[in-house]
Amino acid sequence: ASTRPDIQAATDTELAAFWTQSVLEARQRAGGEVGQAIIRASLAAAPYVLRLKEWETAGSLLEQVLMRDQSSATIQAALPALRAVAGATKEPRDLSALARALMQVDRDEAEELLRVTVAQAAAAGDFRLATSIAGDVVTLLRDAGRLREALDLIDQKARYTRQAKLGPWTQLADEGRRLQILGLIGEHQQVLDEVRTLRARMDTLPAAGGSNENVEPWSVRELILNVGHMAAAALGEWPQALDLNAAVVTSTRARVVSTLEIARARFNDYGPLLELGRLDEVERLDRKSVV
Repeated sequence: ASTRPDIQAATDTELAAFWTQSVLEARQRAGGEVGQAIIRASLAAAPYVLRLKEWETAGSLLEQVLMRDQSSATIQAALPALRAVAGATKEPRDLSALARALMQVDRDEAEELLRVTVAQAAAAGDFRLATSIAGDVVTLLRDAGRLREALDLIDQKARYTRQAKLGPWTQLADEGRRLQILGLIGEHQQVLDEVRTLRARMDTLPAAGGSNENVEPWSVRELILNVGHMAAAALGEWPQALDLNAAVVTSTRARVVSTLEIARARFNDYGPLLELGRLDEVERLDRKSVV
């Protein structure tokens, strides 16, 4: 409090640069502790960057934190800085970042803020941001069990996606989320019928997305296939459930992910195989899942 303003500014500048550089160096390293190093350095940088009023840098650092840790303790540590950035800029992007953090600790405040920011983004013609924020509201409503409201909003989100001229994979992602909600409501036959149609559409699209996509194509493919698998299982359509999960496993393998993730995908065959009495395959599945 007694430090001269010029000394305080110099100190803030040096420490902001030090911690920001620490984040950059940690992101270039590999290893299990890197995530915690990024979180620690980003939170350490925040007060200095905020006093320098470098709002964009502060927002980027806090995004690095929340990408890696959604625990209540970390969110509470980041919230004062998130509020400071959002209060300073009043920009929908910064307000929505604050709202996404609040989703974990105060759903009512998060919903109110998200609905305000999605309206601001749409009014400003930033439909790419509007569809992203609308997706957060859909997630909040779905997790709260307000499925009919979520279903209504997913249609609005899809309109924002089209207005943003986003690509076919992003549009399919909206379809996949709509089917996910319909499945939670219990409309399993409708879901399964539509998954068949969407699966055929996906097969005509390039495996890699373009610059006009907000999503990774593999994530959309696996979302839709998984939704179809759950609908088929709910209807007792065991062969279809196995076929859909086989496609999920194929997609998972193509991403060269860990054997654990592949084992998790394959384990979804367990119930259908038991129901079909294919016990030898269940036994082989058990052995392969633990190798």
